[in-house]
Order: sequence, then C-alpha cells, then structure tokens
Amino acid sequence: RIITDRNAKSFQVFGRLRPGIAPAQARAGMEPIARQLVRDFPTANRVTRLAVTSGIVTLNWQALTVLVPLALIFGLVLLLACANVANLLLARAATRHHEIGVRLAVGATRGRLVRQLLTESMLLGVLGGGAGLFVAMILTQALAPRVIAQFPAQAGAAEWLGHLYPNYHVFAYILALALLAGIGAGLVPALQAARAGTISALKDEGSAFGRRLRQSKLRAFLIVSQLAICLTLLAPTGSLIHILRKTAALDLGFNPGHLFAIEAVVGGQARDAAGKLQVRRNLMQNLRALPGVVSVGEVTFPPTVQRQPPTVPLSLRGQDPNGVRSPRVVCNAVSASTFETLGLHVIRGRGLTEADETAGARVTVVSESTARRLWPGQDAIGRVIGLPAGAGEGTFTEHGPAPPVFTDYEVVGVAPDVAIGGQWEKNGSVCYVCLALDSPPGFRQILVRTAGDPRAVIPTACVSAKTLGLLLYVRPAEEIMAGQMAPVRGLAQVAGLLGAFALLMAALGLFGVMSLAVNQRVREIGVRI
Repeated sequence: RIITDRNAKSFQVFGRLRPGIAPAQARAGMEPIARQLVRDFPTANRVTRLAVTSGIVTLNWQALTVLVPLALIFGLVLLLACANVANLLLARAATRHHEIGVRLAVGATRGRLVRQLLTESMLLGVLGGGAGLFVAMILTQALAPRVIAQFPAQAGAAEWLGHLYPNYHVFAYILALALLAGIGAGLVPALQAARAGTISALKDEGSAFGRRLRQSKLRAFLIVSQLAICLTLLAPTGSLIHILRKTAALDLGFNPGHLFAIEAVVGGQARDAAGKLQVRRNLMQNLRALPGVVSVGEVTFPPTVQRQPPTVPLSLRGQDPNGVRSPRVVCNAVSASTFETLGLHVIRGRGLTEADETAGARVTVVSESTARRLWPGQDAIGRVIGLPAGAGEGTFTEHGPAPPVFTDYEVVGVAPDVAIGGQWEKNGSVCYVCLALDSPPGFRQILVRTAGDPRAVIPTACVSAKTLGLLLYVRPAEEIMAGQMAPVRGLAQVAGLLGAFALLMAALGLFGVMSLAVNQRVREIGVRI
C-alpha cells in the first residue's frame, strides 16, 4: 500500500546491482525517475529525492544523534590520553637531559634523536592500542547478550548484534589510530628534548641538588587541558541525566501502566479475508474473558508505535477540500473500548461508543490541539469535518492527479493530545474515528489493560491465541516506552563512565608528574630538612 500512497514520506526498496555497476551509476539512473514523478504528480507529490546506498543497514538522523556524540566523547578521551602521555614524556625527557647531551656529544644528529624518541612513543601507542582492542573484544562479547535482551524478539537484534567480531578493517583502524596517537603524544616532547644544548646538558649532571625538573609552560598547559576535558565530559552527563528525569515526568496523554500491546499474525495463508477477520474477533473475545484483563481495544496507530504515522488531508465547510494547503491530520481508527484501555479521558463531549461502532456512525473525536488549530476560541463539538474515504479503515491512498473523495464526520468529543511515534513530543493533529467492524485487519494492534502486572497475563494470552492458530508479538507498553529512551539512557551511561575514567586518568597523570618532580628534588628536600 505504501508504494501507491502519495502521502507516504519515504520507503525503502532493496535490490542487487548487476556485476560491474557502481552505486553512483544506479543513482544517476534513478534521478530521472524522481524528476518524472514530480512532473506527473505536481499537486499530490512533494519534493522527491531518491537516495541509493550500499548495504542493508543505513545511518539515519536518529542513529547519527547517538553515534556523533559518542564519537566526540571517545575522541575527547583519546585526546586526554594523548595529553596525559605527552605530559609524562615531557617529564621523562627532563630526566634524560644528560643522556641526550652525551648522544649529541658523540655525534648523534638531532633528527636521529627525534626519530628515536618518536619510535618509543609510537611503540607505546601500538601497545596501548593492542591492549585496548583486546579489552574491547572481551567487553563486546560480555555485553552483547545484555544489549540484545533490551530489544524485542521480532527486532532481529540477535542476528546483527550477536556476531560483533573485529575484522581487518577494525585492526587497520586501531593500528592507524594508535600510530597517530603515538606521534601526536611524542612529537612535541621529542622536539623539545632534541633542542637541548650539548654543554648545558652535560653540566646539568652533578648539580648541587641533583637533576632539575625544569618548569615548562607546555607541561602546565597539558595538565590544565586534562582537567578541562574531564569537566567537558562530566558536564553533558549531568544534562543528559536531567533530560532523562524530565522525560520520565512527561505527561504522555495516556496511562502506559498495566498495558501491553499485541501484534497478531494470522496463520494459514489459505484463509480468506473474512476468515482472518473472524479469527481476530475470536481473539478479542478470548482476551476479554481472561482473568485479570480489564479492557481490550484495537487501534490503527497506538501510542506505543515507534514510527511517525502518516497523515491525511482534512476539509472544512466553506473551504476547498482539494486545496493544496488543506490541513492534514492523523486519522486513527480505534474500537469503542480503546479510550478506556488507554486510560484516555475525553475533555469535552463524549467518546466513541459501541453503538457508534455497530452502526458505523460518521463521528469523530479530535485532539485538543486539532480543535484549537481548526476552531480557535470556539467550541469544536458539533462541527463537521471531511475525511477521505477509506481513512478510517486504513485503506486511503493518495495516488495520481485525481482528488480524494471526502466523507463528513461530526465532532462529538475532544481528547487530550497523545504522544504517538515517540514520547519526546505529543502529536497534536489526530482525529479518532470508529474502526469499521468489517474492515480488514491491516496493521492494527490490540491493546490490553490488566488489573495487575501485565506479564502475568501475557503467557495465558499467548496460549489462547495459539488455539486459534495465531502468533502473537507481545510487549508491555512501559517496556516499549522505556526502549525509546534507551539511546539517551545509554549515551548518559557511556558519557558518565568515560567522564569518570577521564578524571581518573587525569589524576593518575598528575600524580605521575608530581611524583617524578618530587623524586628529582629528594636531595634538596633532605638539605631543607
């Protein structure tokens, strides 16, 4: 259906290129198709763009909002590690002042000394990269099962998270990054050590109070930079925790407690549409009869759905129903008991009743934001709006230049706004209509409200569905809503752990520098005492 829906925002098509055809050639061949679609459907179609990508997994903006901050956080930790090692190498170079003077005196060139010191720092980087890769492999295998457990079984997370093994690309990346880190950490100390004068370096040995650890502005700058990076990592962690607390306190518009969602797959491909519809009705009756079940409802776009629902055009009396700028809403077809199941209380007017559902009444309940937008400062009850034919059954499509046919619906109630497609923001443009009794099952979901813990009812519901030849995908609503916050929660945890690790690393680096400084002044401290 989505292929012929002119209102669909986007969809994906998977294909395999012929041997010798590059993705750029496929992209160039598909661009004329996009331009032709714009010419064929100038009214219904918006800006059309075809993107050709290689591979099955693609990075969208939602993934980038998590991956980009993670990359920045790990980059800051790597920068802090480089600053830490550079500081220690600077302190170490001060202790090798006499050694470098002797090498210069016997004929070593300064370039050779720089290469030697860089080789030492690069060796440290490679050893550190190898140790980090080994620890990463162990942690990946240990944490992957816990991450997979956070996803529903139908998400297929075990297939693409259960085989996270580093390949030669990862090894090459780690090697290159380790070499760059070694060069970045050791270049400045090597240049500074190689600038030492031969005579002054030889005279430093045997001074009254031993070898001196000279003051270095660069060393002080590196110490301050390490502390600044730590605060840079810890400050966003506090902000993310604050966002998590605020999001947990958001009013979703419905009560997700004691609620679970069901996606029913009707078995038996030989069944016709009427047979599948009857099986679904039997499932609804069986669910209502289960002990502990308070109410059962059916909805096209439940608040637990993890995608933005499509919109349909809406017409008002006195306006051109086929106008280009006609308002658009989400037409959500629901059963009469859905409001009770969701815990959604009507603000004004009444909700949808079983009598409306049985009679197929053309009535609708609009969201509060929709009422304010369409009739500002006026009462929405009794108003008439036009919705496209088939919108309530989920069969409406916008295709071709022919305008849609609108059917009048009377507004009988106003409901609060509900977060559909994510709990970050409430969807304000929603119209609820009765779900036709004879409408095809489509992509509807069943919502079940229980008196107690829904997990106690789920096994019984699955057994009841199995007797009807159905396969159920069941998940509590609170678990679904918590899963939507998993990226932010995971980002906060990673940022907090890396911030604490960076603080510990900066403290160890400062301790190492101060310990070396104190060690060089042992004779001086003894004389003072």
